[in-house]
Amino acid sequence: MPRLAYDDSAALYFGIMMIFSALVPLTFSFVRTTLHKLSGSASYSAFKPRSSLEKRKLEKIAQDHSARKIIDKSFLTRLALLAAGWLLLVFLVSQTGEQIQQFDPWEVLGLSQGSTKKQVKKAYHVMNLQYHPDRQLGKSADEKALAATMLEKVQNAYSILTDEEAYERYMSTGSPDGSKMMEVSVGLPSALLDKKYQNLVLVVYLLMLVVAIPVVVGRWYSNSKKFGDKLILNDSYNLFIHLLDNKVTLEQMPEILALSAEFRDLPARSAAEEQALDALRDRMVSEGRMERNSLPLVAKAKMLERWPGCARAKTLIHAHLNRLTDELSSGQRGDIDRILTQSRMLIDAMYDTVLVRRSFKGVRVVVEFEQRITQALWVLDSSLQQLPHFGRLEAKQASLGSSPIKTIKDFMAAPEQPALGPGRKKGMSSLSDSQVHDVAEVTRLLPDVNFKVTIGVISHENPDGTLEFEDQAQEGDIMTAYFELERLHVPHDEADFPVHAPFLPFTKPEKWSVIFHRPGDMQVMAHVFLQGSSRTLRGRTQFPSKGFLKPKQEYKFGFTLLCHAYVDFDEKVTQTVSIQPEGFVKPKEIHPEDLELDNEPTLFEEAFGKAVQSEDSDFADSDDEEDADETDAASESANAVRKRVTKAKAAKKSGADDLAVDDDDDDDFETIEADTKKSK
Repeated sequence: MPRLAYDDSAALYFGIMMIFSALVPLTFSFVRTTLHKLSGSASYSAFKPRSSLEKRKLEKIAQDHSARKIIDKSFLTRLALLAAGWLLLVFLVSQTGEQIQQFDPWEVLGLSQGSTKKQVKKAYHVMNLQYHPDRQLGKSADEKALAATMLEKVQNAYSILTDEEAYERYMSTGSPDGSKMMEVSVGLPSALLDKKYQNLVLVVYLLMLVVAIPVVVGRWYSNSKKFGDKLILNDSYNLFIHLLDNKVTLEQMPEILALSAEFRDLPARSAAEEQALDALRDRMVSEGRMERNSLPLVAKAKMLERWPGCARAKTLIHAHLNRLTDELSSGQRGDIDRILTQSRMLIDAMYDTVLVRRSFKGVRVVVEFEQRITQALWVLDSSLQQLPHFGRLEAKQASLGSSPIKTIKDFMAAPEQPALGPGRKKGMSSLSDSQVHDVAEVTRLLPDVNFKVTIGVISHENPDGTLEFEDQAQEGDIMTAYFELERLHVPHDEADFPVHAPFLPFTKPEKWSVIFHRPGDMQVMAHVFLQGSSRTLRGRTQFPSKGFLKPKQEYKFGFTLLCHAYVDFDEKVTQTVSIQPEGFVKPKEIHPEDLELDNEPTLFEEAFGKAVQSEDSDFADSDDEEDADETDAASESANAVRKRVTKAKAAKKSGADDLAVDDDDDDDFETIEADTKKSK
């Protein structure tokens, strides 16, 4: 049976351990979240803005991440709870010393340390008689319980002080069980071991075991099953699978994003804010900048009516795309920031969905939607509006007259017009000098790339990551499509080069996709992401030639380069491929090291030819006309050797089985040996 005095100490330690186990992860999460918000402000403040619009964005982000914004009611509540928990923990730890010293065998027997065994035995007999059950007849229940407790302490104290092993155990562990081994039991306060609380303890135990623990585990399992890859809700994935088919259009994408399960709990604002949002929605619909019901399936199922949060999200997304967020309230601007932040993972999930369908059109639509979300640009807007201070009026002016500028690439290639002022092009007549400077700075940030595609069989991979290819491929080879994207707009010394996206509430790295497909075919054969900090990005994809390509036929493949950040910067490249039949002998270029090996002397040259090449040898062979008369048997022998070696090399290159040229090898060797002896 557990010892009551020791149970108080065990319960105290058990409580300390449980509180500490809960406080550590909660405190870590709280500190990490707070530091992340504060460090976010520091990182954004360290980033140098490249235009006045980007400067305004970074100032807003820094303000949102400031300490004043972080310290709100939720922050203070969590801080107070954590502080109370740590104070409680400190208090409990301070009580552990008293609990450990609660059992003192000398104090129990009324002795001082250093008492003799005789004194211990005498005190034990006296107190044993005093608290013996036979002496407690007629006393109250409390007095009997106290006597039983004291008798147990007396017996433990006597056992500790008379048994050397028990004494050593007590001094090392503090166990009051004397010579008995420590028992493993649940540490409960002594109050709970009273018979009056037995029913309460049993009820609490059953509630924890039968109700609380199953409910907590069930809720956790149920919530975990709601999420798929990338922490996207499975309901969102199911929605994307049903709506992102081969007929999806760009105009439908805002509604599909708004219907994500993540936005169903988007909170309703005040009545005045909701009325203003409804008025903004009606205005965008009347101007043709938003479709009220772009998805017949959604309208039929009345999904937006079922989830008002998704309806609000749709209007907010269109407000962002049409650059009307200044007309929103502060709470609604916070909502659109949340939507845009979560849209990064949701759009990636959309991209994965259309790739599973291998829909080339779907990939184009999803990537173009990401471009327009990034630049806050909708279908009626010109790509020129990606430039700072370029609105609809400036874009229209640039597209009129001779040499119209209709796309962003046209603007980058267009010459300046001195008549409008220094550094100005068409459409910039109404801009101030500082705004003209912004346009020039952002123009240098826009993509200027060289996209190169090579298809073939890899022969060598260089240390810098570049590949070398064989001249011809044959059926059965593994074909590699190798991509190189040289970004001329990225400075050599700048590792982190985010895109210019002043309307996003976060910075975004530049990312590209290469879609491998057949021209005219709507199916994706392969895709590769190109992303990184280097100026030149490389990627590859491989496919078998056998069963995919037929020998001696030309195949055209299309490679579409998609930019995930800017509108109208996609590129297309077409490559023609043909292969030879299986077993075709490929002519291979001889490596310089192999040529050096061929020039090294053979065994015959080492045996005979080196002496010929020596100036002091009788075998010396001179090509000078003055030495022609002195040609003797030695020179004839040397010539025979050289002819033999030359023929042997020719036989080796022609694939002969051996070095023999004449039918009788033995006669040749005998002739060589005879000539050599004769020359000597």
